[in-house]
Amino acid sequence: MENNQILALIQEHIANNPVATKRLWDELVNIGIYVFRQSRFTKEDKEDLVKNKAMDLLFPCRIPQNETAKSYIFRSFKNHLIDKVRKNNNFTETALESEIFTGEEGASVTLGETIPSDDSTDALLISRENRAAVEKCLSVMGQLQVKVLRLHLFEGLNNSEIAERLGLKKSQVETAKSHGLERLRVLLKKYFNIVGLA
Repeated sequence: MENNQILALIQEHIANNPVATKRLWDELVNIGIYVFRQSRFTKEDKEDLVKNKAMDLLFPCRIPQNETAKSYIFRSFKNHLIDKVRKNNNFTETALESEIFTGEEGASVTLGETIPSDDSTDALLISRENRAAVEKCLSVMGQLQVKVLRLHLFEGLNNSEIAERLGLKKSQVETAKSHGLERLRVLLKKYFNIVGLA
């Protein structure tokens, strides 16, 4: 698809045209699959990584200012791939299971403990299976959301403590935490059939 066609779809998507949104989604996924085609991720992981990044690009959708829409989309997927390769060398279930509990920043919670929280809605027992699922979901989320959620879920810090630790405003932490928890709940339910974060 040519750049002017993608730009037209973006404009129609922003104007809430569901047909344009579907066509734009399909184009984003096609570009993402093309970018990830030769990576070492499993087929399922490639699909998850591509769909999550496509979702990030689609909601909220912005018209690129300093480059063409097509080059912006390609660059976004390439940066996403580079980030995931750096973070997850050999991104597989086996690697995840063997590495998840050693050397993870903020992984001080012992298995079987309840995730501490500043409210009662985030109770989730961290069994080996749930911890692996949470870690896998975090690995495909934005960096700020991951930092905030790790400090909240695994260290039990409240919003003020997280803001101080990360040098952010409390409102930034609240937004990242709220959006992050919402996305984490969706990913846990969709990919692992875990319903534990209220």
